[in-house]
Amino acid sequence: MPNRNNPEIKPDFYLAAFEETQSWDATIIAKTGRIWTIVLYDNTEHTYLCEMRPSLAINPAYFFTENSLNDADEQEVREAWTRALCDQPMFYAHVSNVTPLVHVGNIFEDIKGEEIADYNNAAEYQKTIEDYIGEMTCNGEPVWFENGEWRTSDGPVKKLVA
Repeated sequence: MPNRNNPEIKPDFYLAAFEETQSWDATIIAKTGRIWTIVLYDNTEHTYLCEMRPSLAINPAYFFTENSLNDADEQEVREAWTRALCDQPMFYAHVSNVTPLVHVGNIFEDIKGEEIADYNNAAEYQKTIEDYIGEMTCNGEPVWFENGEWRTSDGPVKKLVA
């Protein structure tokens, strides 16, 4: 749950990609090529896991493969990815190991800046993240890998600094 001791700090979300090809079976990799999990994280929420370096809570959103898949192969990968997600619906990564791709902003406010959920309430915080991921994946992938680079509907992703 967020610890908002400073009310001036608002959630600030990003999308990032974690390459997970090495975690997959060779028969799957032969079909998919490289495999990434696209994740959503709040750059303002740092957690210290028994060490001095801060970590981020990472929320997997969807997977993306280097190669186009036929329907049966995509279903096979989706089922395996979903099973893995059930085992680990959220994980932590050191801040230095996360490279942001797309800045999302504060998902707890609408486009007018009005609060739509209380980010200090743990249940509302998690539900808002889950709802955002659900809406994002229903409306199409906001970021994908093509011709050796990450892209959005606006073109190639430029290097971000979170």
